[in-house]
Amino acid sequence: MYNLIIHKDKSYKNLSLNKILKFKEIDGNFCIIKKKSNDYYIFRDHLGTKKLFWLVKKGKVLFSDNFIKLSKLDKSNKNIKSFRSGFLTILKKNGKIIHQKKLKRPKIYLPDKITNKNISSLVKNRVNRFLKALKSNYGNEVYVCLSGGLDSTIIAYLASKIFKKVTAISCSMINSNDYKKYLKHNDNNKNFFSQDFLIAKRISELLGINFKPIIFNEKECLKDLKKVMYLSQDWRDFNVHCAILNFQIAKNLKKDRKYKSQPVITGDFMNEFVADYKSEKINNKLYYEIPIKNKKRKQQFLINGLKSSDRENGIFGCFQIPSFQPYSIVSKIFENLPENYLNDEDVKYKINGKIIDKKLLNIINKKKIRAQVGGKGGGILGSMIKNKIDQKKLIKIFNKNFKFDDQFLKSFIFLGDYTN
Repeated sequence: MYNLIIHKDKSYKNLSLNKILKFKEIDGNFCIIKKKSNDYYIFRDHLGTKKLFWLVKKGKVLFSDNFIKLSKLDKSNKNIKSFRSGFLTILKKNGKIIHQKKLKRPKIYLPDKITNKNISSLVKNRVNRFLKALKSNYGNEVYVCLSGGLDSTIIAYLASKIFKKVTAISCSMINSNDYKKYLKHNDNNKNFFSQDFLIAKRISELLGINFKPIIFNEKECLKDLKKVMYLSQDWRDFNVHCAILNFQIAKNLKKDRKYKSQPVITGDFMNEFVADYKSEKINNKLYYEIPIKNKKRKQQFLINGLKSSDRENGIFGCFQIPSFQPYSIVSKIFENLPENYLNDEDVKYKINGKIIDKKLLNIINKKKIRAQVGGKGGGILGSMIKNKIDQKKLIKIFNKNFKFDDQFLKSFIFLGDYTN
């Protein structure tokens, strides 16, 4: 498992147990297992970005970052447990928890007078801290998933100031008929690609960073669906569709001979922090609905949801690609924002938009459609609708392939948290 531990002004990916235990505060993307005598010490980051489950079988503790994998050893699923995110858990070799302690995060102090400018500066400084930590542990080269929207553009912009070599990855799905034309003529016709993809390419040119396009046939959505659901440990349409996109990125990146296990960073999580997710409408039907109106409640619901689904790290991890989410380090800033800030529909642009140059901000597609929806025919979502694979169908596929039932699914994830 790929980790990034941040403590004060230093960062680590590998540390001794005694060193970690001396830390009063800890942050980053991590899930660490250390063994001392007959005890296991498990540290999980506060947002639960890195998953870890455990099961006692024949007196032995078995660990896995995938629940489904362990479920093959416990048909009842009653004995599989998830380690608590944001905690140190000490486990005996017989599976008895002997101690749990909440891990302290570095405190974030909001200024007395909150303005878009000073909050923007706070966000920028903390994301830079994350990126510098990544550089010190993984080297001077990084890949950025660039969608053409504000969140990923900020990550690419800041990374370009810190890393010696940055490569932007952008993905575009092409429907089957057009894909044949695309292959036959090796055509760069703009009509083949999503608007977001074209914007991402333009952004990478302005930043002076490399651009790696990943073009895939919509048939791949169905071809890889079962594996994607296994790796993401999810059946919920929004997460599955995101995971399909990440699977195509990971699969194609791993095939690239130039790729040498450099870390991949994404702009994920910011939409959760500002409660920016909205439903999508195709053929007068709504998808990805969240029936919570209050912005603060919706924010907490979405942040809790990060503890479940493995739509990023689970996918990239399967291909041995280190993946990280720099925005994870700023969650408390947005959680502590006054409600009137959060209720502003443009809060993300008013705050984070100040981080990048105005020229870049003007190019960004402010009304950007989600990457898994963009493209001709509604993108991945449109392809699923065309093939009659809706939320109910995904549940059936998940249950049939992984031997679960509807009753179990109701208890598996509640408000975004895995079964205890």
